[in-house]
Amino acid sequence: MLKEKKLIGQDLVSYEGGFVVRGPIKEIILETQANQEFLYIITKWSAIFKDEKWEFLVEDNRIGGDVEGLSFVKEESGIITINIMYIGEEQILPRGDKLDSAKVVGIPKKFIKHRKTEKVKQR
Repeated sequence: MLKEKKLIGQDLVSYEGGFVVRGPIKEIILETQANQEFLYIITKWSAIFKDEKWEFLVEDNRIGGDVEGLSFVKEESGIITINIMYIGEEQILPRGDKLDSAKVVGIPKKFIKHRKTEKVKQR
């Protein structure tokens, strides 16, 4: 269900303690520890929505759990919903549905994507 390369850069949304946490996927890892497989989704950075604005939360946010406790559903809208035992519901949004890093309060400058603007020639 999770094809790593296709999902890199898409936004992961988590619902934690009544807040929404969101950020772009950096990496997806499948690890084996003590004969158990674990899936981890790591975001480049994460922001939390509170007080009607997005605020920078953390760099390299790691979310995941035991593969046996995971379930996946892909909706017609393109959203992939992942249920992780003991953690809750996470969603991977379709490509194009991204949080604009420039609108995140307190985000380090290295994460702000600058849009190329066309220079207008003056006559």
